[in-house]
Amino acid sequence: MGNPHSGIIRVPTTQSAFGYWDNAVKFDSLGGSDPWDTKKYMNIWVADLSGGLLGYSQFPGGNERTDGNVVDYAVVGNQYYPWTYGPDYAGGRVLVHEIGHWLNLFHPWWGGGSSWCGDDGVDDTGKQDGPTYPNAGCPDTSFSNCTPSEREAVKIYMDYCGDSCMVMFTKGQVERGRASLDLHRQQMLIPNVPVDTPEEITTKPFKIYPTITSGNITLELPIDTYKVIKVSIFDMKGSLLIEEDISHTPTYSLNMSNLVDGIYLLHLTSHGLPIGSQKITIARNNPFGTEIKQEDILIGPIPEGEEK
Repeated sequence: MGNPHSGIIRVPTTQSAFGYWDNAVKFDSLGGSDPWDTKKYMNIWVADLSGGLLGYSQFPGGNERTDGNVVDYAVVGNQYYPWTYGPDYAGGRVLVHEIGHWLNLFHPWWGGGSSWCGDDGVDDTGKQDGPTYPNAGCPDTSFSNCTPSEREAVKIYMDYCGDSCMVMFTKGQVERGRASLDLHRQQMLIPNVPVDTPEEITTKPFKIYPTITSGNITLELPIDTYKVIKVSIFDMKGSLLIEEDISHTPTYSLNMSNLVDGIYLLHLTSHGLPIGSQKITIARNNPFGTEIKQEDILIGPIPEGEEK
């Protein structure tokens, strides 16, 4: 990992086909292939799937060992396999649909029970009373049988309308997908930031609080172990905003009130080796992190006798 690579590996297997329930395609021991580090990479498995399954994905927050997307070989690229799914799903859009699930997007009829008409958590998709299949002809305008009836966003990747009809995510779906990255997959957004392990955090502890703040946080650091600790703060695009060395004091105050409201990643290193990371949310309408005035220095030690 980390070396130049096409990102594609081909694994021979004795399995004739893979199913959904056992996730066998994701494990060497079951005839599939173990994933690359799921904190750093979005994994995609392409295999012969059984039971007419086109593909499936894992929503954010699931088991890290099985995180990723799986699609049948016949729905990748644009080759038409006449004995399988035909041209409706042979153009590669199935994978885009599954990546949508990986980004926490649901079908627009999700959660509605037997009547469909559920809520996918996106305002601009409209309530839908079930899938739109290719035989519907990809209509420009379609209205649901839900109560109230709403216009359906037919041509979106999260429907079943077929590859020639799937052309877009709605603005609301894009916002929900980006939010899922900020919340669940921060380390993929920040280049060259090492992924922390539970062992590092357990054996060399630190405390950062509050993690939702109006601007100020406190750092309790294992300075007796590391002597010098570098604090780096990144935004969700991976841009380095703040960097400062800390030494000779186990407790530091950090003023982030000059940053706009949003989610940031605070990363701690010592001599280039990772100590740990913590997501920080700046929200000025909450009561936490108000102890230090904005005119205080950006980073500095808490004076003796004033530890909180």
